[in-house]
Amino acid sequence: MKKLSIAVSVALLASAPSYAAQPDWWMVSGGPGEASVQFIDAASIKRKNTSVSFDVATYWNNGRQMERKLTMRCNEKPENAGYADMWKFACGSDEVRMSSGLKLGPTEPEWFAKTVFSMPA
Repeated sequence: MKKLSIAVSVALLASAPSYAAQPDWWMVSGGPGEASVQFIDAASIKRKNTSVSFDVATYWNNGRQMERKLTMRCNEKPENAGYADMWKFACGSDEVRMSSGLKLGPTEPEWFAKTVFSMPA
């Protein structure tokens, strides 16, 4: 019985990272009529001192797309509006995130971007 409980414990611990690794995509900038939309994976946000790094996916209305990891300094707000929206979301509290982004839930960013671009401006 002890071996069974150890095996179950090991299996649970081994599967735990897969739950933590699930993406949590949020739309943080862009909208109908705009050239691009940007999404941040909230599960990827990592803070270290005054810096924050996170995964971002950008989709353009011409079909181009790019996923990358960004690092920003939370004590320096970017001047570019697209980066400022990402900065606000990534550096902000949970309350700020709730008011500055749109949680996608199980929807993939690519599908959501296509939906946004198909909406009238």
